[in-house]
Amino acid sequence: MPALQDVNFVADSGKFVAVVGPSAVEKPPCSTSLPACNLLHVGSVLGRATDQGPGRNRAMVFQSAALLPWRTILRNVTYGLELQKYPKKRMLEIARELIQLVGLNGFEECYPRELSGGMQQRVNLARA
Repeated sequence: MPALQDVNFVADSGKFVAVVGPSAVEKPPCSTSLPACNLLHVGSVLGRATDQGPGRNRAMVFQSAALLPWRTILRNVTYGLELQKYPKKRMLEIARELIQLVGLNGFEECYPRELSGGMQQRVNLARA
């Protein structure tokens, strides 16, 4: 049984939106099944249509952090920026800002196995 059904909303500019609910209950627009996720396919984010496939202006964070265990926290956060070929100096600046934003200053050189589950999820959010 879904936690929500037929919900439409508009998020204010610069705001993050999360849909939460009891465990094992589908939370539209994203259920536990990726193909059922409509948020990345219908509507707009930052004024841009999202029905044109993946883009830099949106990301999905899953329940499992799925961090790269051989990379430090800093290097996990820089991963997507590396793929986009950011200059190294700028990439590190952005990553450090994001690590601060999620409250993990001082953990940049730790590995995922050294962090609690909640801390790993915050790294996952910073990487996204």
